[in-house]
Amino acid sequence: MHILLTGSTGFIGQTLRQALEHAGHQVHGGVSPHRAPEAPGQVPMDFARDTTPEVWLPRLQGIDAVVNAVGVLRDSPARPIDAVHQHTPCAL
Repeated sequence: MHILLTGSTGFIGQTLRQALEHAGHQVHGGVSPHRAPEAPGQVPMDFARDTTPEVWLPRLQGIDAVVNAVGVLRDSPARPIDAVHQHTPCAL
């Protein structure tokens, strides 16, 4: 199964990625556009700005499932809580 895992480089996402890959899944990990991809199949995404379905549709081609492991603890201009926890997941 092809799985898009958002937050794949975070605390929870790293563990999920390993478990999914160990189970035989092809994981397409979401990474911040400010970081260089660390593994094949990583997809740049910005949860602070990618708040419309039109941004996500091309990224979902060939994807069978999505797991959202993105989260922030503090509101900031670079990572607003409303965008990260509401607007972007709804668009996705």
